[in-house]
Amino acid sequence: MIIAFKANNKIKIFLSLNITKRTKKCFLDINKVGLIFFISLLLFSNIYFIIAHINCSGYFVNHNLEKLKEVIEKYENDEKWLFMNFKVFMRPYLLEKKPVDIICFPLPPNEGEFLELLSLAPNGTLIIFSNDRSLTWYEYGSSYAKKYWDHEEISLNKVVIRFEEELKNFKIFRIYSLFNVKDAVKASNIHIQHNVSYYIKKARLRLQVRCEKEVKLLLLISTPKFTDVIVMKLKPGMDVIEREYKIGYLRIMAFEVKDHELARIYDCQIWPYVLTRFYASIYVIILTLIAVLFIYLLRGEEYEAVSSNT
Repeated sequence: MIIAFKANNKIKIFLSLNITKRTKKCFLDINKVGLIFFISLLLFSNIYFIIAHINCSGYFVNHNLEKLKEVIEKYENDEKWLFMNFKVFMRPYLLEKKPVDIICFPLPPNEGEFLELLSLAPNGTLIIFSNDRSLTWYEYGSSYAKKYWDHEEISLNKVVIRFEEELKNFKIFRIYSLFNVKDAVKASNIHIQHNVSYYIKKARLRLQVRCEKEVKLLLLISTPKFTDVIVMKLKPGMDVIEREYKIGYLRIMAFEVKDHELARIYDCQIWPYVLTRFYASIYVIILTLIAVLFIYLLRGEEYEAVSSNT
């Protein structure tokens, strides 16, 4: 027997069930039952559309990145530098087991820094341009990269960038220069310390550079969208460099520029693993609301059981 009545401004249902000669009485809150039913219906009704959307996503389209990875690995070099306008999508392929140390950068944010970087990049550096909009929309360098698509050669002072080969949606250029790279982190007399302060939407990077003699320094600060190129001459003493970026992954590499040589003196990767106070507060509030909702939905109701010997 089912009886519906209203009590304390809530609609409740009285159930009388005869099960194995026992009669049980309980109250069900129709508001809670309706809410759970509505959420379940909403989730199950969207499963088909979610699967269809994922299958049609650009991430499931073959962008020929696996083939490009094989082509990159065939270029012999002890340390391979890559600059491309789709680094964020190529990165997972370069994280796999590889025969050489591949250092991958997104392109600089403007053409001036790009040309300055080419004039100092080591011999064998690869520049890879893509015209696939599904890959190039994210990075700033794509705004000027398309103007070099039809070039066969880019000539700078003592540096030549030549077209090597073309794949579907990709063109590979190689730098021929007199610069080579050597690892001088332990032997260098230049000392660099970094400090990162996180705010709501940005991270402030502070670099302290101390040197004992006048040097020319090349700094590459790689972010998810671009590579910040800083070339400066330092005098003996301490210099401070400050930059602001959106919160995200950072890689800092510093090189002392000598005659036909780049001496690597600093290499550091920074992951934003610390929550800012603003986002931490929002995170705690959301978790609290979810916990309260589940406790409210799952809390037990008082019930009365009556046994009858029949």
